[in-house]
Amino acid sequence: MVISIKRLIITAICITSAILLSGCPWRQMKIYPDETATASLKGDSLCFSIPDASGYYPVFLSINPRNTPSKEKTFIDKPDMQIVNRSLCIPPAVYTFPEESRFPYIVEFILRSKDNHPRHFVTGFEIRNGKPYEIHLTDREIFRSQGKMDNK
Repeated sequence: MVISIKRLIITAICITSAILLSGCPWRQMKIYPDETATASLKGDSLCFSIPDASGYYPVFLSINPRNTPSKEKTFIDKPDMQIVNRSLCIPPAVYTFPEESRFPYIVEFILRSKDNHPRHFVTGFEIRNGKPYEIHLTDREIFRSQGKMDNK
């Protein structure tokens, strides 16, 4: 019993020393705020305007009613979509939105490129008369920079 306690203490000291001597491994990690995009209809597709879209492609898409619990959210990994003319469009083959929504939708997508950091977009809207209308996103739905938070 005494040997295992000594071994535990020595292991803890070695691990702590290694972290203190080498520095925090996440020190260089940057956190980027979420971006948002304006939704519009182009033909049968719901599209989102993407500024500075050159070289980016979608790697993740999530479409869910507002207030869907995290464990119940659905998503598409590597959706079969691409950015064309600075717009990412969701065709009816990927998801069909109703003419009138009973609830607001929260759409999240991640764009990636070879040279830049991934970009995370969050957009909220409801559909009335077949057109998307933006809704205000809460701080629980979107990560913003300090100066743009709801609770200023």
